[in-house]
Amino acid sequence: MDGVTLSVCVLAKNVADSLKECLASVRPIADQIVVVDTGSTDESPKIAARWGADVFFFQWRDDFAAARNFGIHCCWGDWILMVDADEQVLQYPADELEPLFADSAVGGVEVEIRNILDDRGEQWSSHTAVRCFRNHPAIRYQGRIHEQVSPSIYAAGFQIVSAPLVLLHTGYQEPSAAKITRNRTLLQRELERTPDDPYLLYHLGMTEFADTRYDQAEQLLRRALESQQLSPQQQQMARIRLAQIALQREDRKTLEQLLDFSSSDANIEGFRRYILGVAALVQRDASRAIEWLEHDAVRHSSLVSEAELERTLQVCQQLLQRSL
Repeated sequence: MDGVTLSVCVLAKNVADSLKECLASVRPIADQIVVVDTGSTDESPKIAARWGADVFFFQWRDDFAAARNFGIHCCWGDWILMVDADEQVLQYPADELEPLFADSAVGGVEVEIRNILDDRGEQWSSHTAVRCFRNHPAIRYQGRIHEQVSPSIYAAGFQIVSAPLVLLHTGYQEPSAAKITRNRTLLQRELERTPDDPYLLYHLGMTEFADTRYDQAEQLLRRALESQQLSPQQQQMARIRLAQIALQREDRKTLEQLLDFSSSDANIEGFRRYILGVAALVQRDASRAIEWLEHDAVRHSSLVSEAELERTLQVCQQLLQRSL
């Protein structure tokens, strides 16, 4: 990009399996690649060096913001794109980013992150986050985990704008027990400092749900919802997770109360209808279940597994045949 340089910063620790794909995706757009290794015992540092990255070592101290801020310090580009080692740049519209980078009022760019949820790539979710920002001494991350850079951008007097820059995140395909434990520990530490932070409550609740610790997840997600400070998508996903917990307990009344909404997000709306369909099937109301499950929103939702949907519909049909 004429006159503007871009540093891509990647945190790495024992990510030899994914680092090559990550670096291959950023090399065409980066003037500098910085890899901050936080304690690898595999080939990650060597792989990074082979791909032309500037490799720096940072002793991990259970603080993602500290590690990212160290990486920022190592970047010399005018702008920085922060990418995780289990992510790849899927879409980088240079012609749209160039005027944003040149605008002195703009300090950060909100990008889309698509999270692949299964090993086939059929299920995915997406969210937005500020991952691209001006290399400015006042712009730094805050928070041990689910760290944020936006507050410092606003505090420095800059604007944040959106652009169709897309990152593909594969780290949710096989969430390891170690990763879940690490995230839980860091979120709990942050909550000790700010016990009513809805953002932390939400993410810890989702972590507990992923680990099938449903009692803990329910308590945390309900507290997060009570704050009325979550984004619409977070509110809806929290309600859906709580409804899934109610489904496990065969609490149909609570489930229906939680899912008594409609979402403008097509993927979330399809997932909501899918859960209602499964709930109807559990009640052996196959006709009602099919009405929910055959809706177009369900079939096109990235949060619903096509294979699981077909199996559920087959069970519905079998139940109908037995009732004849």
